[in-house]
Order: sequence, then structure tokens, then C-alpha cells
Amino acid sequence: MKMKKKVVIFTDTGVDDAFALIYALKHPNLNVLAILAGYGNVSKEKATRNVYYLLKETNNTDIPIISGASKSLAGDSPTFYEEIHGYSGLGEIETEIEKFSVLNFDQFYTILDENKDVTLVNLGRLTSLAMTYITAPDIMNKISDLVIMGGAFLVPGNVTPYAEANFYADPTAASVVINNSSPENVTLVPLNITEKAILTTDVLDTIVQQSVTKLGSLLEELFRPYFKFYQKKNTNLKGAPLHDLTAMIYVSNPSLFKSLFRNVTVVDDSYFASGLTIADFRSNPTLQKNSNNYCRILLQVDEKRLMEEFKRIIIGSV
Repeated sequence: MKMKKKVVIFTDTGVDDAFALIYALKHPNLNVLAILAGYGNVSKEKATRNVYYLLKETNNTDIPIISGASKSLAGDSPTFYEEIHGYSGLGEIETEIEKFSVLNFDQFYTILDENKDVTLVNLGRLTSLAMTYITAPDIMNKISDLVIMGGAFLVPGNVTPYAEANFYADPTAASVVINNSSPENVTLVPLNITEKAILTTDVLDTIVQQSVTKLGSLLEELFRPYFKFYQKKNTNLKGAPLHDLTAMIYVSNPSLFKSLFRNVTVVDDSYFASGLTIADFRSNPTLQKNSNNYCRILLQVDEKRLMEEFKRIIIGSV
């Protein structure tokens, strides 16, 4: 029997986060040890409530929820993206305010102490993750891999002409993480490929019709307003990109991706280029393979197989 991969997920629970979480919770080869909720697409409070809602909807309320950051390392008031993810963060779904257990952040360290070969998956802002490197660097050396949805290489950003949202919202945190991780320990899942991971309405309709559980209908409810936002940006789009789902599928199925290693710099001291990710893509790049910022960058993905993989897990034919 194949060993399940242990994962801890950092999220700011918007719509694409929800797709990633549902996929991870449904996947037979992923063991979600905990979900850490912080600010980003919505406030920390809403993100946390959304995690509980998804755990309840998927019958996984035994998975602990851990409290994450509420603002950036610099203390700036965060910008939320209700026009994309809706007021609640889950499109038009309004989650009920009810009591549920949320663990203090130090429980994350306990989980790492008690488990070997843990993969961290960061789907939102990097603030909470940066705090772990600042306050407990020895514990962070125990992780197996760190997969980060973030950055943009050789393509425009989605918040500014240069920067992707997760890196732009707290560039200092992104820089801390990149510069304090072990060489080859970090995989970046940037906009280069996540914007190609388009879930079409046709594929979603197939999932809704064939799903053996109620998840298909839940995904449809999450997706429709999210899709409308992207249609307003580009009327030719037949679907919408699922950035965070792409990162989660990499964790379970890396064979769908092509990558290379480069030293990565995050600009955190420029008003105009804050959050910009830089790497050397020349034919003969200068590389420092023993440097902490030597990261794997995903640059290509088999888009068709990516969505087939998602459909396979959600429909239930595993």
C-alpha cells in the first residue's frame, strides 16, 4: 500500500483555495495533518470560518484548524478581493457563524515535531510561514518540502504589472521564506502555469453530473461567481484559472509539470516593483546551488491532464 504524503496547508480561503482544499481532502494519497488559516483573499476570521465550512462539508472536522496571521509583517492593513472571491470568500456562499475549535499557532510546531517528512503547501500570503522561519528555524529544517503558490516569472503580475498577489501583499515575508529555506527545498508554482490551469464550464458540468457525492454541486456553487469575474476581464475565456489547485495537484502528481532550478530574489524594497520575483533565465545562467534561495520553479504543465486529474479525484473514480 502506498504511503500517504503528509501535508500541512496554509490558506487564505478564497474560491481557488476551496478547490485546492477539497481536492486535498478527497485525495486518497494525501494526509492533511492541519490547515492554517490567515488573512489574504479575505480576513483571517473569514478564512478560518471558510476552512471549517469546507471541513464540515467534506466530513473532515477532525482535522485541526490553526490560527494564522491577520496582517503583513510590516503591519499594513490588508487589501481583500471581494470582487473576485465574494464577500465571504466563497463566492455567494455565506458561511454560518458558529463555534468551532481553532488552535494557537504554536500547535503547528507540535505537529512538525510529531511527524516526519511533512510537506508544507502555502496557498496564500507568506506571513505566517515567514514567522516560523523567524521564530523557529530549527523546526523548519525538519520539513520535507515547501510548495508555494506565488510569484511570476517572464509574465506580468496579477496585482501590479510585475507582482503576483501572494508576494505583493507581503514581499518582506516572501523574501524571508525564500532566503531562509534549505537549497532545493522550495518549489514555486507561479502565474506562468497557474493562469493556464483553466477549469472550463464543460469540465465542471461533467463533474457535477458524474460526482458520486455532493461535492460537484458545491464546486459549481463556488465557481459560478468566480467565473463571472474572469469573464468580465476576458470574454473569450471559457473558464477560470484555479491557481491554488495547481499547486496542490503538483504535490500529489508532480509528473504533470516541468521545472528548473534557479536562485530567486524577491524585491521587497521598491515602491514600483514590490513583490517582483527575479531569476536568471539566460541560456548560461549564473547559479549558486548551495544558496538558500536555490528554488525549483515550475514553468510548464500538461493542462489537459491537470484538469483530468482534478475531475478523477472529485468524481470519485479513484
